[in-house]
Amino acid sequence: MLIASAAHLHTCMSIRSEGGQGTAFVYGSGTQTCFVTAAHVLAGAREGGFILMRRYGEWKSFPLTMVSVHPDGQDLALFAVSGLVLDIEHAFIHPNDPKLYPGQELKFTGFPHGLENLIDSPMGFSTPLVRTAFLSGTIILPDKGGALLVLDGLNNPGYSGGPVWAPGPTLEQPTLLGVISGYRVELKSKSRVYKDLGEKREAEIPDLFVKPNSGMIHAVPYAELVKLAAKNTVFNSHQ
Repeated sequence: MLIASAAHLHTCMSIRSEGGQGTAFVYGSGTQTCFVTAAHVLAGAREGGFILMRRYGEWKSFPLTMVSVHPDGQDLALFAVSGLVLDIEHAFIHPNDPKLYPGQELKFTGFPHGLENLIDSPMGFSTPLVRTAFLSGTIILPDKGGALLVLDGLNNPGYSGGPVWAPGPTLEQPTLLGVISGYRVELKSKSRVYKDLGEKREAEIPDLFVKPNSGMIHAVPYAELVKLAAKNTVFNSHQ
């Protein structure tokens, strides 16, 4: 059984930036923490700008002191703010311990369509919704920056930047497996729009198609987060 622990739910928050609304979560431990999200959520955000976080039931603005985007184009970014220090104990267990297999049950958390749970976390952040997915495998997409996890499940706008959890040594120590990037849309050839002509007849409407959710979720592997975080020297601060 895999249950998202309270400690990890409470360090996930709803954010707004140049790229729209998404999800972020705390990375690090003690007072040396920063935030992780998808790069497309931050879009053009830069150090010296601001980011909005949902806290105590309203949007709070925090100055950005660091924005670090994955150098190879992976949809992954770190950011730090001033005026907020979170002294937490966070155990990120390496995803190779325990072993993971295709078909493994996973959980991911975030704020789909801006929705949030009713009760705030002890730190005042909105608490996320939790969904279940299953590990399909790992693929290489050069235009996406390299390796991506493919999960079997339904993702929605707003989950981008949220953490993906796999089983850990205990229920209170899930394994951080990756970061939600988005969902894969269905092939154009399978997404045509048709007009009903009656009498069980239909006709394809030229130049129109939709982009339905394929049920495949893209997530950036944890190893890419480790590489990005290893170069970071700026953390959340009081000032």
